[in-house]
Amino acid sequence: MIDFFGEELAGLEIESKQPRTQELGELLDGVVEGLSGDERTFLRTLIDAWPEITGGDVAQQASPRTLRDGVLYVEVYNAAWRYHLASYSVKRQILEKIAKFSQGAVHDVVFRVGGATMRG
Repeated sequence: MIDFFGEELAGLEIESKQPRTQELGELLDGVVEGLSGDERTFLRTLIDAWPEITGGDVAQQASPRTLRDGVLYVEVYNAAWRYHLASYSVKRQILEKIAKFSQGAVHDVVFRVGGATMRG
């Protein structure tokens, strides 16, 4: 790039191509934007309580992203963690805790790999 733009402009060109960094709150606002008022409020509450619901290890590797028709979609850092969390016994334990927390509003949980947005 330096050969094409020159040393001074190359840095500016690279900077202009970088995505705008966003605060976590902005990202969460974008995630919950399409939800109804009740779902949006509940998802925010669930995200805040996630470490207490699932425990520290799971909370570091997985994060709730959206809620649709009683199904909670959770982004997982990598495929190994997705496989572990989606196994019958682990998923059942997590779902029982979420269902208790949500008073039955969540009846299923789907784990999806999405590590690109999970870590800073």
